[in-house]
Amino acid sequence: MYKIIKILFTCIVVFSFAGKLTAQDSWGIGVNGGYVLPLGGLHDWYSGTPQYGGTVIFNTSQNTDIQIEYNYCKFSPGSIEDRKFSYKSVLKYPDEEGKMKNVDSLYSSYGSSYMTVNSITLNLDKYFNKMNFLNSRFLITGGVGFYVQRHNVDSLLYAGRPVYRHKMVYMEPYEDKRVALGFNLGCGIEFKINENNAIDIRAKYNLFISDMRPLEAYRYEGEGFTRDGKDVGPLKQVFPIQYLNFNIAYKFFFN
Repeated sequence: MYKIIKILFTCIVVFSFAGKLTAQDSWGIGVNGGYVLPLGGLHDWYSGTPQYGGTVIFNTSQNTDIQIEYNYCKFSPGSIEDRKFSYKSVLKYPDEEGKMKNVDSLYSSYGSSYMTVNSITLNLDKYFNKMNFLNSRFLITGGVGFYVQRHNVDSLLYAGRPVYRHKMVYMEPYEDKRVALGFNLGCGIEFKINENNAIDIRAKYNLFISDMRPLEAYRYEGEGFTRDGKDVGPLKQVFPIQYLNFNIAYKFFFN
């Protein structure tokens, strides 16, 4: 964990010096809040969640900013908590011919999960000409940086043999921690309140080179178990991790 902190701190220092050396007009700070919408395989694991963070902004020209941006979000609860799976019952039941045999039973995973993502990115914002509407201007943005992922899964009922000697069998909890390289691309609109204050609204696509291990045993199929006869598929490996974020930010500039 300390190595991660050192890496991020070094990046902040390097990026800050680079921004100050290139800054020509002014610099500022910002705070933001918004919403994250998972994409691809991440959407199977988690639903949307709030996000918040802050920025340090360096004006390199009238229409260009360099931003050092930090964001945090926590995905919870996970879909694993509502997952069920089918397994041979430990009890025998009579079939149509009256013979006693084991049949499939439906078990709950009894699990829980959450995932946090801390990101620090270096972004370039490009602004277009101002419009008459509320002193606004469109922007496009893109950047690269580090995404620190922590994924925790706990208390899953063991799908390979959920009951042994009439006792429930649970898996050991696990936690995956990774520091991944990623990038973001987006667009938005900035509203200039006065010389020192602005508000912007933007949407960005984020992708980072990391994965989430699969839990493919937690699926079920069969008559009486599924809605409309559709099988409930497994939680497959997620790679890479992708999401959209929608943020509104307040920015204050120092002259």
